[in-house]
Amino acid sequence: MKKHQVFFVICTLFVFLVSCQESSQKSAYSDECIPPSETFVYSASPNLEKIPGNPEMQIPPNWQVEMDVPNNYKLLLSRATGNNVELWFDQIIYSVYNSKTPWTSYTKIFHIYDLRTKKIETISADVERSGVFAQYLFMAPDGSIWAQNDIAIINSIPGGENYPILSKFNEASRQFEFVSEAKVIPSFPSINKKDNPSYWVSMVVDTSGLLWFLVPEDAVYSYDPAKKEVKKHIEIHELAVRYPVPSPDGSIYFLDQKILLSKDVVTSSSDIKIYKFSPKAESLEMIPVRLDPWPPFSTILADHKGRLWIDGLAYREPDGRLYQLERSPIFLVYYFESGMDYRWVAPDILMESSDGRLWFRSRNGLAWLDLDEQKWCWLSTSLSKIVEDQQNNLWMIAYGKLYKTQITPKN
Repeated sequence: MKKHQVFFVICTLFVFLVSCQESSQKSAYSDECIPPSETFVYSASPNLEKIPGNPEMQIPPNWQVEMDVPNNYKLLLSRATGNNVELWFDQIIYSVYNSKTPWTSYTKIFHIYDLRTKKIETISADVERSGVFAQYLFMAPDGSIWAQNDIAIINSIPGGENYPILSKFNEASRQFEFVSEAKVIPSFPSINKKDNPSYWVSMVVDTSGLLWFLVPEDAVYSYDPAKKEVKKHIEIHELAVRYPVPSPDGSIYFLDQKILLSKDVVTSSSDIKIYKFSPKAESLEMIPVRLDPWPPFSTILADHKGRLWIDGLAYREPDGRLYQLERSPIFLVYYFESGMDYRWVAPDILMESSDGRLWFRSRNGLAWLDLDEQKWCWLSTSLSKIVEDQQNNLWMIAYGKLYKTQITPKN
């Protein structure tokens, strides 16, 4: 073979190998990301003459439309029923009693969408026709549906203190029913704080199926569905508990925001403390977290590796190492309240999907983060919740339509 032919073959092979390497480094996801409005600088001067409107509606093109839904549908959860999957939504319908009266009344209903039959079943949120609505839904590992009942309604109706804060969906009667054993769990620490939602009980379900209730300035309680027993655990008299989340190791993380309740303005992330409750040891420890002073955080999540995520700001490894994330420009939002044109606002963390991505929501909409690829993606301007079903479909609602896309779980 001649020299120039050998040289040509070597060059061709080199180009092929380089192109293969570049191809292997591309993102594993087909989502088309929305570019940030600003990438290097952004206005920090008040501009009262020109107030930008809402971001233009953006829908990920590779997500498929499943059906049209009313704009007041909220996506809640998915549930496997045999070889089938259900999606649960809630809907609040307001009605004005009298045109001369400024206040309104409302009713709440749940909708169950059957993926196989494409039919929707409507379920009343009114627990045993008491006037108390099932408010926050939780699914246990066995597929049972539980609800923390609406404390605002319990506080406002005659005899409301006699209603338990827990109800369960009865598969046979197709209605929510009170769990009488849960009457011993207080909705709030004292009568003078019954009208302050910051002191209301928070509920979470752990990986074993136990239901946990954290009552601010009171104690941690659990309900065992198998034994139908309530147990009082460690006391937390000094803590204003918010946002409990379960961890793979069986512990429960939560925020203490008590110092914020006595302030008019949130000034620093150091005002918020993170605690870890370990049921096996019946112990409570404060998790040391030192972040930039601004912005303060409000959501946490424990991923499948046991890492604790703090909004879109940082994450903490199980061994205690803390990492702050570089701030992505996709979370720059118009923030007129601050007296500035734009401000970077920390996104809330929503969930972890089985392909390893972390999902976030901000004023700009939905975004995901792949930590391995070190990539942020602004997916949509929708403010929907993201839900993954048992067949590894992701679901979201955007502008009157239900969307889905298939993902591949990571091993």
